Amino acid sequence: MCSIDFIEIGSKGYSFWLPKQILNSKKIKVVYSFGVGENVSFDEELLKRNRDLKIWAFDPTPKAIAYIEKHPIFYNDRFVFSPFGLSKLDGEELFFLPKNEEYVSGSVVKYWGVNGGNSIYVPMRRLSTIMGEQGHTKIDILKMDIEGSEFEVIPDFLKSGVKPKVICVELHERFFSNQVDLKENLIKLICNNDYECFGFGEEYLFLLNGVQW
Repeated sequence: MCSIDFIEIGSKGYSFWLPKQILNSKKIKVVYSFGVGENVSFDEELLKRNRDLKIWAFDPTPKAIAYIEKHPIFYNDRFVFSPFGLSKLDGEELFFLPKNEEYVSGSVVKYWGVNGGNSIYVPMRRLSTIMGEQGHTKIDILKMDIEGSEFEVIPDFLKSGVKPKVICVELHERFFSNQVDLKENLIKLICNNDYECFGFGEEYLFLLNGVQW
């Protein structure tokens, strides 16, 4: 792409940026959305803008599961929800719930925003495992808002040979003491795997080089 026009998809605070060329492409079929919380504006807008795609959404958070099961999108046949999360391993993982009980997002990372004494075990899957279960050999758009797990998840799926055409991710380096190195090393790793990087605050967009839309 020589000239890229970006557009913000989703409501403020829950949005990600995508190229307009991609949104209009009939080649976009498979979208994975990890971390839906209590806001599916990104997913809703994608479904509205591109009627050729289907979204597989995932979140192991109890509040998120309850929210989705009561939301109209749950009954959309182009939106498939599964109540488990994305990890570098398959199986149950300790998941810390937020200190503020009004918040939704928990994390496997024990950082300042979670309650170390309030945790549950939740089911998790590697990306390659999920793709195998769903019968997918490729992902067109991978969106992740997974509260710090991205720093282990992304290296894992790149090492396994999975290369989504588009990666949208919110980076949560602020959860860690070595935040600068952690962020820089992850971006470098992704770019070394043939992606071009675009930053929009905490949200990052990575486009796989050589893809024709």
